[in-house]
Amino acid sequence: MTLFHGGREFRFMSVMGDQEATTILYLPQEGLLLTGDAVSFPMPYVSHPRAHIETLRMLAGLHARTIVPGHGPAFHDNGFLDLEREFFEAIVAEVQDAQRRGVSGVEALQAAVTGAGMRERLAHGDADLEARFTQRVRDIVAEVVADQAAQPAESR
Repeated sequence: MTLFHGGREFRFMSVMGDQEATTILYLPQEGLLLTGDAVSFPMPYVSHPRAHIETLRMLAGLHARTIVPGHGPAFHDNGFLDLEREFFEAIVAEVQDAQRRGVSGVEALQAAVTGAGMRERLAHGDADLEARFTQRVRDIVAEVVADQAAQPAESR
């Protein structure tokens, strides 16, 4: 939905964030993007990782000059938005790789998928962030498996 008021354009969009139908606001003239929990610092939230990845790609394509996430400080480039997308992509790829090796079931996949390549970039050695990172990886793995189960067999 786009509204105009006082010479200003307000674009409200429904996207996949931490939940379906996360509402974001973009003011194109100002280059201002308010993301809700579609982007969350320092540790992203996730629901339906593949759809969330597409949301993050779309948001990056807006080339906002200021990004205000659902949590954390405002950003002035796509750096963290891109990092969040790379994190989700890495975990989805690890799940698929583990499945190709014969790992199946949520618990076995959660044990096999660690996100090791992204850990330092998101947790920075901070003990609290390390714990949150580990839990977030487990959550993403469970979401990937749930999304796969919900897909028709011919599209998997």
